[in-house]
Amino acid sequence: MTVEVDVTRKAVGITWDAEIVQGDKADIRCVNPANDDVSTIDGAKNDGAHVITFPADYSGECNVTVTGSDGGEDTGTITVK
Repeated sequence: MTVEVDVTRKAVGITWDAEIVQGDKADIRCVNPANDDVSTIDGAKNDGAHVITFPADYSGECNVTVTGSDGGEDTGTITVK
């Protein structure tokens, strides 16, 4: 097996409160407030942490909402540099 690093993407780690976000899975929604572009990750493990990737040349803010499969939601804004 060959493993290659993809340098065309930036990785940003996020965390949330897994006691508020309930259930085994979490859906993550990221909205760019500058242009309302939306990215989603469905069915992530609800362990309180995940990595969101962006194009390598992206910088700006992203409004993140994490919703649990059994309810609950945590929100925040991240800045990508």
